[in-house]
Amino acid sequence: MNPVLRVEGVSKRFGGLHALSGVDWEIGAGRMFAIIGPNGAGKTTLFSIIAGAQAPTEGRIWLLGRDITLLGPEQRCGLGIARTFQVPRPFAGLTVLDNVAVGCLDASRNVAEARDAAMTVLETLDMAQVAGQRARSLSIGLRKRLEVAKALATRPKVLLLDEVMGGLHGSEVDAMIETIRGINRTGVTIVLIEHVMPAVMALAESVTVLDQGRVIASGAPREVTRDPAVVEAYLGDELVA
Repeated sequence: MNPVLRVEGVSKRFGGLHALSGVDWEIGAGRMFAIIGPNGAGKTTLFSIIAGAQAPTEGRIWLLGRDITLLGPEQRCGLGIARTFQVPRPFAGLTVLDNVAVGCLDASRNVAEARDAAMTVLETLDMAQVAGQRARSLSIGLRKRLEVAKALATRPKVLLLDEVMGGLHGSEVDAMIETIRGINRTGVTIVLIEHVMPAVMALAESVTVLDQGRVIASGAPREVTRDPAVVEAYLGDELVA
C-alpha cells in the first residue's frame, strides 16, 4: 500500500541548532500513528513542516504521491492536511459554531451552508450543546475539543493532533480517545504528538520516537516502549514498569 504521507530526509536548522536531522517516516491511509519524545525533541517542528508553516532545511514532504514541499499551508490544507496546536487558538469572541464554520467556508456556497456543516461537525464531537457559546467561555477540555473540530471542518485526509490530551483529566482523556477513534473510523489518517502514554498505547498502531531531532526508534507501541534507548531518553524505568 502506498503511503498517504511520507517524510523523506527532513532536517531543520535554526542557525547552529539542529531541530531535526534526517527524519524519515511514512504512514498508510486510514492508520493511526504517534510521534513521542521529550520536550524539545523536534516533534512540533516536524508538524509545522508537514503543515507548511515552516520550510525544511533539507528533505521533502509527500502527500498521496505528490511532492508538496514547496506548497504553502493554505494549499496543503486544500489538499487534505489539517493540524491542531498545543495551545488552543480559537476566535475568542466568536461562537463555537462560527469558529468551526470558518473552516467549512471553503467547501460551502455561503455562510448558512457553512454553519450547517459546522453543526454536523459539532454533533460528531458531542459539542452541539455549546454551539452558541463564545469560545472564550469554554473550559480547557472543550477548547481542546474545539481545536479538533476546527481542524476537522476542513475535511482533512490527514489530521495532525498536537497534544490534544494535554491538561485533560481521566474522563476527558477517555472521551478524547473515543473521539479520535471515531474520526479515524471515517477514513481520516491520524498522526498524534502526545505525552499521555495510555492514550498513545490505546490509539497508535505505530510509534516513532524523536530525541534531539533524530529518530531513535520506530515500531509497534509495546516494542518501542521497551527499547532501552527510548527508556533512557524519554520514558524512564518507573513509567515503563
